[in-house]
Amino acid sequence: MQNSFFWIKLKKKIFIGIILAFFLLNSIIYGNKILKTIHQDCSVGLFKMMNCSHPDKFYFDEKYVPILEQFSKQIPQDEKVLVFNEAPYYKFFLDRYALLNWSMTNKDFMPFINKSEYKYIVLAENNGATNALKNITSTKNLANLRKDFDILDNQSSRTRKLYLLRLKNG
Repeated sequence: MQNSFFWIKLKKKIFIGIILAFFLLNSIIYGNKILKTIHQDCSVGLFKMMNCSHPDKFYFDEKYVPILEQFSKQIPQDEKVLVFNEAPYYKFFLDRYALLNWSMTNKDFMPFINKSEYKYIVLAENNGATNALKNITSTKNLANLRKDFDILDNQSSRTRKLYLLRLKNG
C-alpha cells in the first residue's frame, strides 16, 4: 500500500515537472508569444501571470494541487465530478472522471445535474472555460447554488478560491 502511494506521488511530481519544462522550453524558443496567447485572463491552469502587461512574469501556484488532493479524499472513488474549467488537471489530481460541459448555461445547469449522475462539483470561484460557465461560478451565483448543493470544502490557493460541492438530494 505504501509503495503504490509513493508511485502516485512520484507520477504527480513528474507530471508537474513536465509542465514546468514545457513552459520554460517554449518561452526560450518562442519568447513570450506563447504566454501572451494562452488565456485572456492571464491564467494558465496551474500557472498565473503576476501582471498581465508583463507576461514573462508568471509563477506556479503550489497550493492548487494539494487542495485538489484534499478534495479527492472527500469524494467517493466511484463518483464522477463536474468541473467548469481545466478538466485534465482536475481529472489527474482528483483521480476521478471529470466532465467539462462546454455548452452549459445558468438556465440549463440544474436540469443537466438532475438528469445526470454527477453529484459532486469542483469549481473555482469566478472561473470558467466560457463566459456562461464563469457566470455559473460567479460569487453572486454561489449563493444560488447553496439551495441545491452542500459546500463540503472551500479553500484558497494563490490564484483562486476552490469549492467542493455535493448535490443535497444525491
